Amino acid sequence: MILFQDDWNKHPTAVPDTSTTNVSWKRYVDLLKAMGIANHAFPLAIHNPRLIGLDPFSPHLTVQQMVEIQLECRFNPWYFYREVLKIPPNASPEPLPVLANRGNIALWWLAYNHIDSAITQPRQTGKSVSSDGIMTHIKDVAAENSKLLLLTKDNALRLANIDRLKKMREFLPSYVGRISKQDADNKTEMTNVALGNIYRTAVGQNSEAGALNLGRGLTSPVTETDESPFIPYIDVTLPAMLASTRAAREEAKATGGFYFNLFPTTAGKKDSRSGAYMFDLFMGAMPWNESLFDCKNEEELQHIVNKNSPGRKKMVYINLLHNQLGKTDEWLYNAMAEANATGEAAERDFMNKWTSGSGSSPLSHEILEMITKARKSPSFTELFSEGYCINWYIDERELARRQAEGRMMVGGMDTSEGLGRDQISLVIIDTEDLSVLGSMAVDETNLILFSNWIVKLMLKYSNLILIPERKSSGTTIIDNLLLQLPQNGIDPFKRIYNRIVDEGLWKDKKELELFLEPVIRRPVSFYDKCKKYFGFATAGGGYHSRDSLYEQTLQKAARLGGYRVYDTALSQEITALIVKNGRIDHTAGGHDDRVIGWLLAVWMLSYSKNLAHYGINNALISAQDYKKLKDDEVKTSYDKYIDYQQEQLKRQIAGLLMQLKDAKEELTAIYLEGKVRALNTKLKEENSLPMSLDSLIQEANTHRAKRIEEVKNSIYRTSTRQ
Repeated sequence: MILFQDDWNKHPTAVPDTSTTNVSWKRYVDLLKAMGIANHAFPLAIHNPRLIGLDPFSPHLTVQQMVEIQLECRFNPWYFYREVLKIPPNASPEPLPVLANRGNIALWWLAYNHIDSAITQPRQTGKSVSSDGIMTHIKDVAAENSKLLLLTKDNALRLANIDRLKKMREFLPSYVGRISKQDADNKTEMTNVALGNIYRTAVGQNSEAGALNLGRGLTSPVTETDESPFIPYIDVTLPAMLASTRAAREEAKATGGFYFNLFPTTAGKKDSRSGAYMFDLFMGAMPWNESLFDCKNEEELQHIVNKNSPGRKKMVYINLLHNQLGKTDEWLYNAMAEANATGEAAERDFMNKWTSGSGSSPLSHEILEMITKARKSPSFTELFSEGYCINWYIDERELARRQAEGRMMVGGMDTSEGLGRDQISLVIIDTEDLSVLGSMAVDETNLILFSNWIVKLMLKYSNLILIPERKSSGTTIIDNLLLQLPQNGIDPFKRIYNRIVDEGLWKDKKELELFLEPVIRRPVSFYDKCKKYFGFATAGGGYHSRDSLYEQTLQKAARLGGYRVYDTALSQEITALIVKNGRIDHTAGGHDDRVIGWLLAVWMLSYSKNLAHYGINNALISAQDYKKLKDDEVKTSYDKYIDYQQEQLKRQIAGLLMQLKDAKEELTAIYLEGKVRALNTKLKEENSLPMSLDSLIQEANTHRAKRIEEVKNSIYRTSTRQ
């Protein structure tokens, strides 16, 4: 199959099928191309050009054509999903084609590369199609003598899953699916006897002992764990299952078979036992981005995933909102209204927000919502030969323009213990508006390799100022930077945050007299005397402390910069913060590495002195100056978000009033009126509607009654003529 750009050379007859009638696939390829992805054509691949334009469901196919289609489906999953697989309908009389989107293509591509992945996306956006589709392809078309497994939370979901797979199989052309009367077709398993494949299912257990025994008995190389945050004792079952499947995966690898783990789900509750476990597992994964499509091969892909997954489980987390899947805000509001989704359930099901019923976040609900909605896809991802990657939220031309114009950016770096238990993160922000420009996190124990890469990065981006955390591995990284940077003509005092500049220590300490000398005149031994002053020491209390970041900087960073957080992984970490025992922290087993990097950068711009020494001349205004400004003189990102939110509420109310005017049923009208009144309570007085709510509702009901009367009269006139 074609997964990477070089694979086209391995299949010389293969071409992109640009004439496919499934236009969603062409639009998706156009999207990848617009993103700058070189390997953008693989979803349109067809190995056998004779099949272009041929309807696989035509009753006039020859035996030879059937054989060729069957072979194409087996070895080319893109053709299978694009042209052959059908989605069981809910309301229409005919099955529906599979529509390509950023979620399903990513999940399938990773799975065929044997990369474990989790996917979270809103309800009604085709999440089930992703996992059902690949299970159908492997079970009924592509694999031989393979075992597949579904683990889900309860019997109802198991039955629903089995039912969807049965319908998908029924809609396959008979010559593709090779279904026989001997195939098992019951409530717990399915088989494909012709291919020797079996699909088994299991549900979560309500005791720790049962959960452990369940996990030990699950030994398939291909597994799907559905709605994992809601499976009881998943923290017991999953580790046992992953251990049990290791041998099966190794066997599949040796024989060229399929092996991967899928975790499709809606967002869960991070304060429940199962929800907390899965949330931390997903946060330890590498965030998905389409630049991975441009890896040279599976080996390079695996290397990058391993480097950029901070957790012990090396995997990829695909987390996409409705607008990233081609859905409008109007669609979202209507979907939520139809589902009658409100509160935390709506946030989980439609906003991908992991909720905490305890309400223990240090940030207000409005700010948390603002940060969640600020998420967007990277403009591009910069891959480095070391396996590190930076997600940039400005395009390459803008990044180059910023450097040419001398517009500075600050990178806050949280340093790990260097033991593989947590990550080294780097969050790069704009010095003027706090927008997140770039973000990365790596699992790296070779600190010299990493610090050498930082030197390389600072040489490439001369407008980057670094503020590293000074603890644990941070001291080693800083020490190496102080050796390497001067050798490359870079003055560390101008490129790395240090107390000598911040506090003006060179004026009082004799051993720092060489501070004012050019880099070339400073001996290496000089940096031994001053290395203790570099970086931000988060231990202890006071000016430089972790408490200073969380108690002093967090609220300001969220209020001024929350609208521009952009980075999904950073957003998830911020919204997952909790207050426990009077202290702001991440969840048990969770991460706040990116948060610390973000806060370090904001702290430097807000509270550090003598910023001009680093070339920062247009820094963020100080907290004190900010408080002095009048409301009509400045609009923070938070204020702008509130305005945006209020405007969206008004639009939603207007839309519901239009629906009320056209409502045919009295019950529908009652529901719509109640929805309008509920939304109106969220409007601030200054944003009130142009007429009283009662007047608007009365106007809509009057219009509705008039329309109904006109319909009745029309029917009466028609009947009397007859």
